[in-house]
Amino acid sequence: MANTDWMIVESPDNWKIDKANGFTYFGVTARYEYLKDRVKAGDRLFAYVTGKGGFADVRKVTKDGLRKLKLGGDYDMALPFCLDTASLTVLPKDRWLPIADIKDQLVMTAGKEHWGQVLRTAFKKLDPADGEFLYKAIMDRQAA
Repeated sequence: MANTDWMIVESPDNWKIDKANGFTYFGVTARYEYLKDRVKAGDRLFAYVTGKGGFADVRKVTKDGLRKLKLGGDYDMALPFCLDTASLTVLPKDRWLPIADIKDQLVMTAGKEHWGQVLRTAFKKLDPADGEFLYKAIMDRQAA
């Protein structure tokens, strides 16, 4: 079975916390507990940072499902669960991939009048074409 690509949405502060932790985990609210049987080792997470309007990094899930996050983690609000992850690539802040530059090329936003609504969900399964497009676009920015 092929791996799944997901978009995660984070505040700039929480992204900085993840970076400081070496991107070894991604905290989630109880609302996303249903992911425990869906997210698998090898899945990719594309981190979209709010306020900055861009994709900042790609992570790989290292263990199936969720685990309890001790003391809620270091986030600005206690998060009960997390995914174990490893960094695949992190773009320098001045090279983040702006959503405005690619919104018409992504299945999840193309042709949508209110495409920004898609970015309100903290965890979203991506169409395989979006995952491949984002990975290539981010890696191209990394290499540039």
